[in-house]
Amino acid sequence: MTVEQNLDSVELEIREAIRALAEQQNWRSNREWTAAVIRTVCELGERLGFEPCAKGRKSHVGQGEWLYDAVWLHFGDEHHVTDVQLILESEWSPDLKDIEDDFLKLLVGRAAHRVMIFEQARSDELNGKFDHLQDQIKHFSQTRVGDRYLLLGFAREGIVRFSSRLIVT
Repeated sequence: MTVEQNLDSVELEIREAIRALAEQQNWRSNREWTAAVIRTVCELGERLGFEPCAKGRKSHVGQGEWLYDAVWLHFGDEHHVTDVQLILESEWSPDLKDIEDDFLKLLVGRAAHRVMIFEQARSDELNGKFDHLQDQIKHFSQTRVGDRYLLLGFAREGIVRFSSRLIVT
């Protein structure tokens, strides 16, 4: 398992879009922040040719929120799911158990990209959480070579500090 600096084009677009949202710092609640994150990620998925599913969205296949905070599906003929390009979870509680509860959904899911977004009070806490989630991946028996996890962390220390880690197994 390696910590990569080479994000693929999808991961790079997601990271930069979420970073731009964080820099705006104009949300008044976690609910508004979550809605902005989901809207941004779903718009990106749609632009890339996938069928985004998330709370508050209706798709042409009639699917709103589906298993995760956001999912990008690809459908073949007769509405058969042929690919899951992305699964995303977000957690705004800084408590490790709450973050881990959402992350474990990604751990057991299958998708080309897995994205976890979370927040901490201070930036020095982000790497510890990244390390813990990476350890979860390392010890999961169903981890496969090439699994990709994009971890995005925010620290609210007056100014929002943004950090990311890509883990490729």
